[in-house]
Amino acid sequence: LFLGSEQNLDETPPGHAAISNDFLASTLATTQIVDDTCTFLAAQRCGMQQDQYKSWLYITPPDFLFALLQTCNIIDASGMPDPQIVRTFLEYSRAEAVLFLYQNWLSSTTVNELRLVDGLTFEGTWVNHPQSARQTIHNLLQKVPADTWWNLDSFILGVKLKMPDFQRPAGDYDSWYIRSTTNGQYLRGFSSWEEVDGALIRYLITQPLHFLGLVDLGSPDKDAAPVAFRWSRWATSLLKDQVPGIKEPVPGKIHLFNTGLITIPRA
Repeated sequence: LFLGSEQNLDETPPGHAAISNDFLASTLATTQIVDDTCTFLAAQRCGMQQDQYKSWLYITPPDFLFALLQTCNIIDASGMPDPQIVRTFLEYSRAEAVLFLYQNWLSSTTVNELRLVDGLTFEGTWVNHPQSARQTIHNLLQKVPADTWWNLDSFILGVKLKMPDFQRPAGDYDSWYIRSTTNGQYLRGFSSWEEVDGALIRYLITQPLHFLGLVDLGSPDKDAAPVAFRWSRWATSLLKDQVPGIKEPVPGKIHLFNTGLITIPRA
């Protein structure tokens, strides 16, 4: 709940609905983070480096998986899996695993999405509070109506107008030393809001919330970056901390070829 100012009591969602051209191509939320987690754990146990297995992951970047599984206590600080907790996790149904990952992500104080945003580098010893920022955006997103494609840029602009300091204690835009990797310039002051705070909102919606099965993404065409989003078919259950109605995929068959090739279906 938002308390403390009249603007926080406004139930109007930030931004506006998307136009049809914004979602001519759509990318639906999937449960592939469950498969990526299994691949990641196997690679970590084998002592592989990220560049060795990165291409094997369906959708989830290894740096996000590392942070997420660490906050779940599935891996330790060095990245090694905890056998007992891994066993418990792998015994979950696909739907239970998605809910478990989502709940741990939402409450995490150690997954720091700002530090994972592409195009930014960080200097100094300043500290941000990722869980508070994440929860604020999560709450604002719940004002967006179900079954409605929403324009991403307008949502970000709406947050800037309604609650620009969502991750800045006391509106401090000068003590965080953040550089652009493009030109090396420091991104300080409110004039850099889009490059830092806006970029964090874009990251949260198009990456973690999509990876974790909560939002579908829309683009003008299949090769364009997302410009729209909507709640997924599982979002209502996940937002209520309920196991979503995700069907287990049909296992399929393992095929062995005389060339030595073995193909195993994802399930």
